[in-house]
Amino acid sequence: MLERIEEILESDKEILDKYTELYITFLKNDSENYYLNFKKIIEYSDSNVDFDDDELDTNSKNEIANIGLKYFHIIRDLVRILAEDNDCPEQFYQKLYSHIFESDLFKLSDREFGVVLFILSMQIQELPYFQANNLLEMDNDEFAGAVVEIGQQVAKGLYMANVRLHTYTEIASQLYDIAESFGDRKKAIVFLAAVLSKYKKQQNDDND
Repeated sequence: MLERIEEILESDKEILDKYTELYITFLKNDSENYYLNFKKIIEYSDSNVDFDDDELDTNSKNEIANIGLKYFHIIRDLVRILAEDNDCPEQFYQKLYSHIFESDLFKLSDREFGVVLFILSMQIQELPYFQANNLLEMDNDEFAGAVVEIGQQVAKGLYMANVRLHTYTEIASQLYDIAESFGDRKKAIVFLAAVLSKYKKQQNDDND
């Protein structure tokens, strides 16, 4: 299956023709493996398809614009909502497929579904989807208290990130060593969360 997906996407056809063929071959006509096919198309496109909008002819641009005007925000919001459930990838793609390709909301031709598949594969930043594992959940008060306990290490991490070092690998090496020194997963996560949140805020302030 993956070889056939690769063959279609590496062909000399126009990009929308490729995704229309993918839709018909793997999503419309392969009812048994549709969501696994869907997942592989999205993942392969993300890693292997190098696409420039300038390659599109006027007709293709108009097709994408027309479908995008009607459905882009709906699709993107749907992806974000389904991702919040944090399902396994197979279940996520099964739900997403059902909501789009089996829904009365999307009563489209094969060609239009091909354009939708292109948008999903190439224009939705939240795809491909990855499941988050071993999440640490803390309320704001608990997090604030935990940060106070390791305030000195947080200050050191911010110093390294904002003042002392200049490359991402240098900064990451110091943050890794500090986090590892706790010998406690929860404290290490709190440390990284505190540094990242304060570092991101300072970067935003510097850009204002």
